[in-house]
Amino acid sequence: SKNLTALLKEGCRYGLPSFFSALSVGVGSLIANYAILYFGDENYLAAYTIVNNISFTFMAGYFGLFSATGPLLSYAYGEKNVAKLQRLYKQIVIATGLLVIVSIAMFYILGDPIAVLFTGKAAASIKDLIVYGLRISPFGFPFFGYNVAARMSFSALGNFRSSSFITIMQEIVFSNLTIIVLPLLFGIKGIWFAFVSANILTLFVTAIVVYLNRDNYGYGKSGLALLVNR
Repeated sequence: SKNLTALLKEGCRYGLPSFFSALSVGVGSLIANYAILYFGDENYLAAYTIVNNISFTFMAGYFGLFSATGPLLSYAYGEKNVAKLQRLYKQIVIATGLLVIVSIAMFYILGDPIAVLFTGKAAASIKDLIVYGLRISPFGFPFFGYNVAARMSFSALGNFRSSSFITIMQEIVFSNLTIIVLPLLFGIKGIWFAFVSANILTLFVTAIVVYLNRDNYGYGKSGLALLVNR
């Protein structure tokens, strides 16, 4: 019974980042819809939804990459192999950079054809809005990629507190804040910069969390790895 309780408790801790991520999708969509309809109209809402869905298609690649690297980090952490952890960190940073380049290139190449699949002739009136959004959205990938890399890596290392904190700031606080504030400051076109701005703001939080944990997992200049869950 005690072992089962401990297992369930650990499972809940491990699932917190995913829980907040899933929760943010529903809450964020609701807030975004109200904000866009308040500052704009149905055309902007339709265009924003289409651009968002296309972005999600490419963002899936990041979650796939870090889902694959997570078990490797967990294994190296479990055997307290600092050299392997440091090697994995470098590989994750390089792989994330390469994925950013590929995803941006593919977004610009395939974005318009995918948009046509979403819209068709019936939505020709919002084509210009969609094209405008497609030109801005990819600039958020570099920031998004490293934010997700950090939070999923911390989760794999057992640092659920740091992972959950980054997830909350990225997908609940900053995502909803930018979708409301930017249209207030710059008009309805400000919505197109919400994804980019939210991830830029999150990157500052990510950098602070990564810095605070620099000695805990051995990626700091000292090379020290306390291997603790903080």
